Amino acid sequence: AFVNFFRVRIDPRKSENTDKMVEFIFTDKGDHGVALHVRRGVAEYVPMPAEYYRKPDYVIQLDSETWAALYLSATDLGKTVAAGKAKVVKGEQAKVEALLDLFDKFVPGRNYMVPPLED
Repeated sequence: AFVNFFRVRIDPRKSENTDKMVEFIFTDKGDHGVALHVRRGVAEYVPMPAEYYRKPDYVIQLDSETWAALYLSATDLGKTVAAGKAKVVKGEQAKVEALLDLFDKFVPGRNYMVPPLED
């Protein structure tokens, strides 16, 4: 679900000339994979990459906890790969990082508003 939610954070200007697909394989979910196809400013969620009309350009293996840290911008792909928590199994790591940088980062102070306390 959170890979699907991640698609709305695509920056349309940064990604307007992009046509790449990244698959995320979750090792703690029975190696189930989902993907995002980033093209011309839009990120499409692909729930069944094996049945999609094109093959992924990049494939990342990671667990759900690592994805949550990436999703919340608490870490980045380079750090998770260096720590052994993620592995780029298809494509160049630098290019995958560049693709993920097309998505807005989560900044808690800017991304939500806390309602005022009532007396």
